[in-house]
Amino acid sequence: MAAKKGGGLKQNLVWIMMIGALGLLAYFTLLKDSNKSPTTQVGTKGEVAAVSTPKSASGTGAGGSSESASAKNLGASFNLSPKNGGSLGGSYLLKNISMSKGSAYESANIFLKSISGTSNFPKYGASISNSTITIILSDTKNFDLDAGGPSYAGENPLIVNGSIIKNISWAQNGENSLRININLKKQASFDDVVLNNPPTLEIRVAI
Repeated sequence: MAAKKGGGLKQNLVWIMMIGALGLLAYFTLLKDSNKSPTTQVGTKGEVAAVSTPKSASGTGAGGSSESASAKNLGASFNLSPKNGGSLGGSYLLKNISMSKGSAYESANIFLKSISGTSNFPKYGASISNSTITIILSDTKNFDLDAGGPSYAGENPLIVNGSIIKNISWAQNGENSLRININLKKQASFDDVVLNNPPTLEIRVAI
């Protein structure tokens, strides 16, 4: 009887050791998989975050030229596709026009003044044909009724002679609409940025 009990204990110990070994193997397998998982998730998130979302699809435009190297470096939002934004319903005056420079682009800046108390930027559309970017501003005029004269009486066209922008001209395009032309030295990709206080449309042109 004692011999049988001793054999049974040995057999039980063997089973316990086998089960323990299998448990350890399963534990280390799960630990290895869990260590891989965060790396995969970080890599996926990093790839998604690195992809910029263009405002509109890239294109070659009417002139058929491709994007410049600087435009590609600036991001997909610099392209030859039309841009638009803003909203209808306000009333604005043209206050100033200027040109400024960034690291790889030049900007044509259109400054407005709201006379209706609205804080939104007026509806606009910008498109390029050959080497001219044309902007149509709704609900905007260059005549101040209270002052009885132009709200902006600067040079027309405004000669800036930049690396890419030659001049900026404007004209009334109907009673409550302005047309602004940004004349370039060559066709180039561009982007649009709306700023507040004062309401400003910045057209950035890749150099």
